[in-house]
Amino acid sequence: MRILCPQCQAAYEVPERLIAGGRVLRCVKCRHEWREEAEAPPPPPPPKPAPEPAPPRPAPPPIPGQHRAHQPIDPPRPSRRPGLALAAAWAASALALAGLVAAILAYQAPITAAWPPAARLYVLLGKA
Repeated sequence: MRILCPQCQAAYEVPERLIAGGRVLRCVKCRHEWREEAEAPPPPPPPKPAPEPAPPRPAPPPIPGQHRAHQPIDPPRPSRRPGLALAAAWAASALALAGLVAAILAYQAPITAAWPPAARLYVLLGKA
């Protein structure tokens, strides 16, 4: 916004947001003070009338020879023995755990040589 001092006509460029509600200004050259009001924004243009909606398009004709009969999809069939897979998983886990315990007991000397604090475990188990 361009502002002119009413006394000495010095020109200043001031952002409009700084004078939004009106403000007392002082000229740097002549020290004159005056109140400057912000210019009112121009009124918004009148709204344009809404265009008329276009008429709906007719559906295209079907393509001959492309018609298929409705083919429903069958839902998935539940497994017959859901407990069998779970039991097999438990059995495999128990077998792996038993194999680990057997390996710890069978390889006492190499384990103790590789990791000396393991000797405490074998003493606790009575295998020392």
